[in-house]
Amino acid sequence: MRAGVLILQDAPWAQLRARAAGADEMGFDTVWVADHVAEPYRPGVPWSEAWTLLGALAVTCRHATVGALTSSLTLRNPALLVLAAQTLHDISGGRAELALGAGGAPLDHELTGIPAWSPSERAERFAEFVPAVARMLKEAGPGPAGAPRLTVGALGPRSITLAARHADAWNSYGVPTGKRLTTRLTHEEALALFRERARRLEHACVEAGRDPATVGKSYTWVESYAEPELLDVATCTRVARDFRNSGADEFVLYWPADDSQAERLGDIVRALHEL
Repeated sequence: MRAGVLILQDAPWAQLRARAAGADEMGFDTVWVADHVAEPYRPGVPWSEAWTLLGALAVTCRHATVGALTSSLTLRNPALLVLAAQTLHDISGGRAELALGAGGAPLDHELTGIPAWSPSERAERFAEFVPAVARMLKEAGPGPAGAPRLTVGALGPRSITLAARHADAWNSYGVPTGKRLTTRLTHEEALALFRERARRLEHACVEAGRDPATVGKSYTWVESYAEPELLDVATCTRVARDFRNSGADEFVLYWPADDSQAERLGDIVRALHEL
C-alpha cells in the first residue's frame, strides 16, 4: 500500500524542511502539503504558500513524490496550475503530483476577497475546472520527466464522476459531503462511507468506458489530524488494512504537530508497505 504524509506548513521553513527530509528518509511515497491562504482552523499560526513551498520540497526530498492535497479551485487558475505542476515535475525529476479539490474553506474566500460561492456554484465551477486541467495536461504532452499524476479529491456524486472521467486517482476522506473536517465519524461509519463512494466511482468509470482498476483510490485519514495519539503502529495498521480491503491503494496520514511524536512514523510506513 502506498503511504502518504500531509505536512501542514504551519512552521518556519527550517522545521518544514526537517519534517519533509525525515518523511523522505522514513520511506513515505508521497509528501503532501495543504493549499490554503491560512490554516483554516488556526488562522494565527505561521503559514507558507503551497506551490512556492513545493519547489523547495522537490529538492529536499530525494525519493518521495510531492504535491498539494488538494490544489484549491478557489485559489488556482487552471493554466497557471498546469504550468506550475509541469515545472515542479521537471525540477523533481518526475516526482510531482497534481491533485485537484473544490476548495470551500471560508477563510480562503475572506482573505482573498473572493465572494463565497454557493454549493451549486462551486460544483459548477469544479465541473469546468477538472476537465480544463486534464485537457491542458494532455495538450501540453509529457515533458522530459513525463506527466504528473492527476488526482481528483471528490466526496459527492458529481465530483466523483469527474474523477472517474478525468483522473489517474481519486482521493477521499471520512467526512460526509458538505460537512467540515470537524465532523467526526466512527471508524465503521467512515469505512462504510468510503465503500459507498468507491462503488460510485467504479460505476462512473464503467459508464465512462474506463476500467475501474486503472483509477487509484487514495484515502486521507483526517482522524490523525484531530487525534495525533492515534499515530501508533497497531492502530494505523488496523485502520489502513480495513481501507485496503475496501479498495484503497494509498493511505495518507498527517504529520503530528509535535515533532517528537513523529519518531513512530517510520514503523508505520513499513507496516503500510506490507499491506
